[in-house]
Amino acid sequence: NQDCLDTIQVSNVGIMAILDDECRLPKGNDRNFAKRMYEQFLPAKNMSVSENTRFHATKIQQAKALFSIRHFAGLVEYNADTNFMEKNKDEIPITAKNMFENAPTELIKDAYAAQTRQNLAATSSGRAAKQKTVGQQFKEQLNSLIENVQRTDPHYIRCIKPNSTKSPLVMDN
Repeated sequence: NQDCLDTIQVSNVGIMAILDDECRLPKGNDRNFAKRMYEQFLPAKNMSVSENTRFHATKIQQAKALFSIRHFAGLVEYNADTNFMEKNKDEIPITAKNMFENAPTELIKDAYAAQTRQNLAATSSGRAAKQKTVGQQFKEQLNSLIENVQRTDPHYIRCIKPNSTKSPLVMDN
């Protein structure tokens, strides 16, 4: 499955990197995101399957901004025209900001203010800090999980079936 993970998250050329890069462009959009993926994973004119066979997009799919990823369980189709860019930016809508700032309870106001202060503290030397996209947050969380698993010594519990009838207090010989 490493080739599937690489297709999705490898630096600079994976799907998440392409999505994050497209989000940074002033005129970035879902169609350009799809086009850049096709160019990255299907560079030859008549290709519909990537070299590692994880990325798929027929000419018909490409015309509709669709692509498929072959995961462990099988081929899954995605539609790039479903606001990938907007969802990846993870910005709080103006109405939600107003709701948090004018919340009826102090707890919500304080929590929102603390988050705002934390975001402001992240800025360095007067420049605005880049807001992390959903893709970047996911990648950081996944890397953290992998590090935690590698630091531990996992133990597995084997389940024992005591009897074929699955009845309580009965043990087969």
